[in-house]
Amino acid sequence: MIDALYYSSRISAVRVRKLGIALTLFNLIILFSRFANTIQAPLTGSIVDKAMYGFTHQMPAADLTALAWQFRYILFAATIGSIIGAALVPSFVQVFTRVLKVFEREASIYKMFFKRAFQVRTYRVLIESARKPVFRRPEEHKKSTIPHGFLIANVIVVAIYTTGVLSTIYSGALIPDHRLTADNLSGIVNVIATFLLITLVDPSIALITDQAIARERPEHDVKVMVWYLVVGKIVGTLLAQLFFMPASGFIASVAQIIAKPASLANLASFARFFPRWF
Repeated sequence: MIDALYYSSRISAVRVRKLGIALTLFNLIILFSRFANTIQAPLTGSIVDKAMYGFTHQMPAADLTALAWQFRYILFAATIGSIIGAALVPSFVQVFTRVLKVFEREASIYKMFFKRAFQVRTYRVLIESARKPVFRRPEEHKKSTIPHGFLIANVIVVAIYTTGVLSTIYSGALIPDHRLTADNLSGIVNVIATFLLITLVDPSIALITDQAIARERPEHDVKVMVWYLVVGKIVGTLLAQLFFMPASGFIASVAQIIAKPASLANLASFARFFPRWF
């Protein structure tokens, strides 16, 4: 949900034409998003710990399937959160635009927060900023000239990010003897997703936003871009359902290769890491 709101903040940046200030608050939103992911890891890890209690070696297939469904429910919750985020985009654009103007006057995040957080007027403004959700594609999309390649890349990156940590944690149940090795591979998965994000997605988002601020591109292009990015977020979380089991099996296979390089001589041993593809 936070990521969907992060996309919408680009519209606010174009409206106030203060990219530098907007970038500061962009980073604050990203911090909250990363903090949420950090909390998620130990909470989901405890699910595997409880499921594996009493098993010293490989869990029975039925228990693995039941465990996998618990992770799928988490992935589905990510889809619901993205839909809620999409519904809040119009309201968040209004709120974020106001926040940018206030921040420009106060020149301090802490001063802005402590000065405004305890004022009744602040919450009245939040209520007044509420807007009706708009799920319809912007009418200007036919006139838009934004490239489509990075939008497709965004869907794939979202899918990898969404399932990355979950697949890594679940892979520990597939290879309990080397759970720590599997768990520590989550960093590699996130690096891959981050690399794709900063090379394929973020540059295009930044370029389109800059061009709109410089009036080299109409504002409706940013609205169309945000609409596609938010929809891509929802589609990406659904695609993560397809990636989940193959990614878990792949991570477990890599963990076994790292722990036991000699296992490469017996490729059939890796079949147990792919009990189900969906």
